[in-house]
Order: sequence, then C-alpha cells, then structure tokens
Amino acid sequence: MSLPFHVNIMVGRRDLQRFVLDAGEGLAMPLDLGEKMKVLENARIMSLSLLGTEIWGSCWKISFDFTTCLEKYKYRGAQTRDESLWSFVRSAS
Repeated sequence: MSLPFHVNIMVGRRDLQRFVLDAGEGLAMPLDLGEKMKVLENARIMSLSLLGTEIWGSCWKISFDFTTCLEKYKYRGAQTRDESLWSFVRSAS
C-alpha cells in the first residue's frame, strides 16, 4: 500500500516541506491521484519560485556592486590622468 510522507527540502535559507508518495515495491499506483499530484506540482512551483527569487536578488546585488566599482575605477583613472597632465605642464614650464 502506498502511503504519503513529508520530505523537508532546503532552498537557500528556507526550509520547505514537500508531500511525496511512496510507491512501494510491486504495488500499482492508484490511477486517480487528483489532489495529491496538485500538491506535488504546487510544491515544485513554490520551490522554484523561491529559488528564482533568491537568485534574482543575488544578481541584483552583484550588478549594483559591479556598477559602483566601475564608477570608482573610472573616476580614479580620470583623476590620475588630470594629475599627471598637471605635473607634466608644471615640469615643462
């Protein structure tokens, strides 16, 4: 006889519970799973949704960090060029 049981899944820092059906050896699965399959499908959608949200949040943070570093690098390069040009002009005069 197939009995349902719960499995805990870790997604990022969230602990999800999932409803799983144990098929057992040599036993036929019931043809009408109806509500049980809906629970499995919703658990899969929920876990993918949470995982996607965490991945998107991480990418969003990384893009801002990269942009900030790029601006600092760009302005630092401009400052050194101006300073080196000024030192060249001072030494030439």
